[in-house]
Amino acid sequence: MEVNKAQWPEGTTVTLEGFYSPEGEMLNSEPHTQEFVDAWNGVKAKSLDLPETGDTTTSKASPEKTKVKPKKAKKKWFKKK
Repeated sequence: MEVNKAQWPEGTTVTLEGFYSPEGEMLNSEPHTQEFVDAWNGVKAKSLDLPETGDTTTSKASPEKTKVKPKKAKKKWFKKK
């Protein structure tokens, strides 16, 4: 579907459900594809190409391992004789 913004008021946005005015009022209840919505609203596809850092270690933000302390034995108040 071709993007033709000339026939809609300035500031009109599109969702999957239809066209909306800048005030949030639904202008037209017409279903759209995600590609059409992105083209209308000016959303560019995100690139999944991440730069390589060459770093193979885990980040320093990883939680540190804590040592588990053994529980102390409970005090016996009344000892058997």
